[in-house]
Amino acid sequence: MSPALADALDAAGDHDRYGETTERIAPEGLAVPRERLAYVRPAAHLGKPPFMQPIAGFGRDDAPAAVGDNLWIQPLSTFAPAVIGLVLAPAAVLVVIAARIGSAGRDRRTALLQAMGAAGSSRAWVNIGEALLPVLAGAGLGALTVAIPLLGDLRIPVVDFRLAAIDLHRWGWVLAAAVAAAMVAVLTAVVLLQPKGAANGATRPKAAKGAATRRMAVLCPLMLLWAVRGTDFIGNAFAPLYLLIYTTGVIGTLVTLPAVVALTVAGAGRILARLARRLGSPGMLVAGRWAATSPGTVTRMVATVIVAIGLVAQVQLWSSRLNPDMQAATTTHSRIGNQLVTATGPFTSQRAADFVAAVERISPGKTQVLGLTPGPGGVPTLTGACPAITPLGLTCGDKQRTVRASDGTPAFQELMRWYGQGTDKATVRPQATTVEKGQSPTLLIAVSTDGSDLPVEKIRHLAHAELAVAPDVDVPGGEWLKGAAPQERMATWVMFLGIIGVLFLAIGAALNNLSDFLGFASTVAPISVLTGRRTVFYSVAAWTILIPFLLAGGLGALTAVWLGSPLTRPGGGAQMSWPVLGSGLAVVEALAVLFWLWAASTSSRTAGRWRPRAD
Repeated sequence: MSPALADALDAAGDHDRYGETTERIAPEGLAVPRERLAYVRPAAHLGKPPFMQPIAGFGRDDAPAAVGDNLWIQPLSTFAPAVIGLVLAPAAVLVVIAARIGSAGRDRRTALLQAMGAAGSSRAWVNIGEALLPVLAGAGLGALTVAIPLLGDLRIPVVDFRLAAIDLHRWGWVLAAAVAAAMVAVLTAVVLLQPKGAANGATRPKAAKGAATRRMAVLCPLMLLWAVRGTDFIGNAFAPLYLLIYTTGVIGTLVTLPAVVALTVAGAGRILARLARRLGSPGMLVAGRWAATSPGTVTRMVATVIVAIGLVAQVQLWSSRLNPDMQAATTTHSRIGNQLVTATGPFTSQRAADFVAAVERISPGKTQVLGLTPGPGGVPTLTGACPAITPLGLTCGDKQRTVRASDGTPAFQELMRWYGQGTDKATVRPQATTVEKGQSPTLLIAVSTDGSDLPVEKIRHLAHAELAVAPDVDVPGGEWLKGAAPQERMATWVMFLGIIGVLFLAIGAALNNLSDFLGFASTVAPISVLTGRRTVFYSVAAWTILIPFLLAGGLGALTAVWLGSPLTRPGGGAQMSWPVLGSGLAVVEALAVLFWLWAASTSSRTAGRWRPRAD
């Protein structure tokens, strides 16, 4: 037995569910450290079903069949897009921003070197030499971070996953190569992102961006309408055409949204400047004129945050989608809980009789067992004593009769939904015992007589001990609930990666804006002389960083909810995870306050060092 399964059974007080435990499975015999796996020698009285095969050599890589968590392992292609989209892409944005922060002085130096006749390779080596020390420091921190899980198992927060050191050891060379590759990639970005000098004699004018921005802004509401309402003409939310319409609408909305933000920022800047003149606020006036004439800085910050939250919400919604059977199973469980527990397997009538007697002894008078057997014409037959039939809302007489699902309680209706063989009719056959000698029902159903939840784990223990080898014990629709569990775990991973991605993008947006703002601070430094106080920069920073950042978080959350409505409406199969959305929003708002204070204090110190000088 695996350590995780042993711990779980001990916590449930059911350590002998599968019999006497003789050994623990070593880490190399498990797919993951917390895998729940057991190799069981069946009890002799349960017999040897024909499907059983002798096995040996547990944990070998060349095992003929997959067992345990290996059955649920998805290919790398399933997981890689989430990592690329939520972690690597934001990290790449950070690299670009880091390569260009404070670039005004470097750009002037590069232009000077070019004017002096320096070759492109010479300019590249100068840039590499300047960036080498911080890049090496970052690579060292990255190597240290990678080395930590190699020294011992590491528990990853949020997802509650234990990363096994034994699994990482064979990939150590890949991790080392990744650190080196990251260092090379950053240095390459530093060189490639340097501005190119104008070619001698170049006279071609640059295209104006204003008209293109306005066209993109006009498309944004159309794409939003296409995403939210364009799917109304398609009934099935899982149809390919539905998904095509929705996906193109979402992508189009997120692509064109920055154009709307840019025009909005410019317009808001003009309004802010007029309002500042009336109120006599120098900080508001400076921020408004800056936003009106140079909206790009605020636009990049706001658009990045909005798109980041929207992307995280989309990935979470897609990972939470349940197909109709999973939705039905979730509805069943929320409606009746564990009032019914089914058991099946390759059992004999004697084994079934012993199991029924054992189950009814769990809570005398509160637990009864019915039998279900496929009947002629696709109508199933329920057999059992009256104390097992009446709790389902069915009358019990001397003769068998046909009933409909609507005649019984919600528990009976859900039983027919899952085991009614496609019909809402069933034949009820009252008899003294559920199992007659020599005849055994296909399915045994434990029924709660008072509507309370049955002890599923106790019934499962009895099934292993009395009923059959590898019995299937579950609640109605339980197999689909199990199928939904991996999707729930995937949604948790999306939340974890999404928080990291939003953090990266928010930091990148704030640093980008901070760099521009600090350059702007040196330009407006004389304002502190005119106003007589440097606190004006706190006002300027509030209007250029704090308030846009706060509004961006709220607008991003609103956009995410709006775009997610086609998937969260009835039949869409998805659920909006408010913890995911709330976590991303909380990160953004916390960074807004942090970077506001940082920008204000830094620009204030910059202004304190300002001295008049000739241009």
